Amino acid sequence: MLDGLDMSCVRLLDCTAGDEAEIIEITASTSLAARLGEMGMIPGAWVRVLRQGSPLIVQVGEARLCLRGSEASKIRVRNSFLEKLGAGVFSSFPAGAEDVAL
Repeated sequence: MLDGLDMSCVRLLDCTAGDEAEIIEITASTSLAARLGEMGMIPGAWVRVLRQGSPLIVQVGEARLCLRGSEASKIRVRNSFLEKLGAGVFSSFPAGAEDVAL
């Protein structure tokens, strides 16, 4: 039904305060990607959003970083909240509900 669609992968800019997410990819220019990497923003790293919007404030390890919206929009993350939500979306349907015609 939703095969191949990763609903939990979003831009860092779209996360809200309190969200924790794993960096999946950085689609920025080479120089910006290098600068972000020097600050610990690399694929596989976990970030916590402390303040949403622009500027966006995130915590990476023990460091707190302030990112422009244009920078945060180039960072794709897997949001742990959305991942947990997606895992349970259909769990409340009764058995056999998928066979019901609408």
